[in-house]
Amino acid sequence: MKRVICIVLCVLLLLLFGCQPTPEEEYVVNKGDDKAGEAIEATAAPSEPIVQPVFPMHWEDDIKTDLAEVVINADIVAPDLETYPVYLVGRHSFTREEVVRVANAFFTDMTGVQKGDGMTREEYEAALKSITDKELEEETRLLQMEYLQEEMNRCSATEEGFVDRPELSVSDIPGGPSSRLIIRQADGRSGNLWFSYSELAMGKSSISPVQPKSWIDDGGYIGEKDAVIEASITIEQAISEAEAFFEKIGAEGFELAESEEARYFNMYDLSVMSMGWQLQYTRSFGYCPVNASAHAVSEQKIAASSDVSFSRSWNIEWIDIYVSEYGVEYFNWHNPLNDLGVANENVKLMDFEDLSGIIKRYFSAKFGDPDAFVCGYNSIDKMTLTVLPTSKKDSQDAYMMPVWICEIGLYFSLDAENPYSGFMQPGRHELQNKETIAFNAIDGAIVIVPRSQ
Repeated sequence: MKRVICIVLCVLLLLLFGCQPTPEEEYVVNKGDDKAGEAIEATAAPSEPIVQPVFPMHWEDDIKTDLAEVVINADIVAPDLETYPVYLVGRHSFTREEVVRVANAFFTDMTGVQKGDGMTREEYEAALKSITDKELEEETRLLQMEYLQEEMNRCSATEEGFVDRPELSVSDIPGGPSSRLIIRQADGRSGNLWFSYSELAMGKSSISPVQPKSWIDDGGYIGEKDAVIEASITIEQAISEAEAFFEKIGAEGFELAESEEARYFNMYDLSVMSMGWQLQYTRSFGYCPVNASAHAVSEQKIAASSDVSFSRSWNIEWIDIYVSEYGVEYFNWHNPLNDLGVANENVKLMDFEDLSGIIKRYFSAKFGDPDAFVCGYNSIDKMTLTVLPTSKKDSQDAYMMPVWICEIGLYFSLDAENPYSGFMQPGRHELQNKETIAFNAIDGAIVIVPRSQ
């Protein structure tokens, strides 16, 4: 049954690939005032040199409420900068010309194109045979064969729409808010190209999602027990290949935020097609790059219970890329931005002593709220100075706002009958989850990121 669930998850991933739901509700914007924006504008041309604070390398402290404890044992990670600039950005929509440029760099052995998604009839027949021959649980086999037969019937009706050509042209790209194309390649595989105004994604195989090692270690999204990932290339080779591809397509200003061993996985017969590295790059504008998922936790409800002001951010711009011994096999570019220049060459950041006081007040409210769901033991493990695109007041543009990303560990109790309550001795707890929250580095306001990320 677990395999059935994994298969269904794989199918859903491909069906939903490229979709980013809008937030379920509106977030409060600029609660209180717009101190950060005012500071950026007021000090854009300072009359005297700005003296920046010196940040500690480590922060140790403790917060206790009637309900929980927060142990602060955090490394402080800040960029090696003499000045802290703020850049102005606007939203960018991918053009058809950009889609063509990236796709032709990615699909280097293209032989044809067809509107739609899925595979060719020949590929569906080969997948059906593979499932018939492979040793699978009967329930899994029947589910997969039924799905493949339906997909083959659906896609074969449009097979005559395939056009032979060695590369894409602008005329191949449909208009509208989003589209999908099947790209036939010289090795017989059908790759897929998905794009919208805010996302551009492509894979060398339409049946192969990328599985990072952490997903497998967590017991999800796998096709067999005790799966092992051993990348076929070194991390240095993967980075070199990825950054050469960025240069080829004109993707500038991206820095490596995270790397993880991963595999390209056939969701039909559960075979591994390649093993390599999944890399994530973000645009951090000279500040510290941080994984895109680190910005995604919404704190709206709990933030409203504290006296800390907060505002809304846009989603950041980032690229996921999978590289194996066969080169770049998967690419996904999210939330492109237009650079609009420098709003302030050296904005004054908040002293860390003042910032730490705001953080402690916030977490005292968060973990002291009797109506909130909290764990009894928590830890602040790391603080990283990066940037988030934060809306400029009365404008459609945004500042790349300096923010501190605070990483929090939430723990089960191993001592109490209720694992979510009670103080614990060190070592008598187990990590349940990790969360992050962003604090504006200029005024200490909480920066809320849309759920869609």
